[in-house]
Amino acid sequence: MSSKAERPKADLAAAPSLRARLLLMAALTIAAALALAWASYTAEFRRAAAANVGFGLQSQWNELAADLETASDGKPLLRAPMSDPRYDNPYSGLYWRIDSGGATALRSRSLWDADIGPLSAPDAATAEMPARADGPDGARLYALRREVTLTVAGKPRAYALTVATDGHEQLALRETLSRDAARVLAIVGVALFAGAALQAWVLSRPLANLRHKLTLVRDSRSARLEGKFPAEVAPLVDDLNALLDAQDAQIARSRAQAGDLAHGLKTPLTVLDGEARRLEAAGDRLSAERLREQLAAMQGHVARELARARMRGAAPTGGGAAEAAIAVDRLLGLFARLPRGAEIAWRNDLPADLRLRFDADDFGEVIGNLLDNARKHARTAVVVSATLADGGAWIHVDDDGPGIPDGRREDMKG
Repeated sequence: MSSKAERPKADLAAAPSLRARLLLMAALTIAAALALAWASYTAEFRRAAAANVGFGLQSQWNELAADLETASDGKPLLRAPMSDPRYDNPYSGLYWRIDSGGATALRSRSLWDADIGPLSAPDAATAEMPARADGPDGARLYALRREVTLTVAGKPRAYALTVATDGHEQLALRETLSRDAARVLAIVGVALFAGAALQAWVLSRPLANLRHKLTLVRDSRSARLEGKFPAEVAPLVDDLNALLDAQDAQIARSRAQAGDLAHGLKTPLTVLDGEARRLEAAGDRLSAERLREQLAAMQGHVARELARARMRGAAPTGGGAAEAAIAVDRLLGLFARLPRGAEIAWRNDLPADLRLRFDADDFGEVIGNLLDNARKHARTAVVVSATLADGGAWIHVDDDGPGIPDGRREDMKG
């Protein structure tokens, strides 16, 4: 016999756990937030670096404009060389150029045989956002271009002054800081994910506790779900307890109805038995025998149906459980005093802590019938043992008697 009841299991492959969902959402959210932070940081640094370069170019342009003067023929001249010596070193990375009438009139020695390429959006360039241009050796320059007007021979004349600097240092610094920012944000991301994992674990603890409490009820070690639960879980606990109460009430009604049915049939069956005896006394043995056969069939059928009604409620929802080893010890002591009981070696090999989700009275009735059958057919020994598997238990009552003939074993199934 087995006290195990098959229960449908959730399709775990189709529904990830809540903790996995929380961690996935946390990972996506953290990754998106850190990516946005990294992009914002690099963009802001790019703007700040460009502004820093632009303000430096503005100072250089102011110096160039202050030193500008013209010869009598209108050619631009500088009263004094620029203060930064890099303007005199070829391809130093710092350049200036003065244009007049659409042509280059004067330029720094640092340009050597190269030139400053066309500026991107020269009219929109500001100190905070200088223009970009190609420079010597394929260098990428930051550039600032402004016009000044000088009087030459009593007439105004416009000159376009351009100062430029190589941006490779700024680019290298930006890349370095971007990598450093990525590393720092990665560490922050790991810390945030660890915190999210801890949070998910803490949030899932009430559900784990609820599952543990349900296991106690399922194993009949607790009558109801007890303990403190968060406000979000408490209504579910109340509903489950109410469901257990309703199921216990239904089982109680079923057993009461089974008892009423037994009492209700007792009188008619007694009357029929008396009628069989009357027929036999009147000499109608054949009718009496047929009536007794039908009466026995009716009694067997009623007994089976009552047993089924009781078995449907045999597995209690909580609290009630059969202490298997104790119940069997008590029964073995009883059967040892019955006829042939003293001639048999009774042995109880059930684990001492085995508890069955089975009404104690029903378990005693079922195992008692098996033990009584073993007493009648055993030669010298009867052993009661158990096999535990998949959360259930198979109870075995073995004797050394002749057993069931091979041809009748299939008739015993069902």
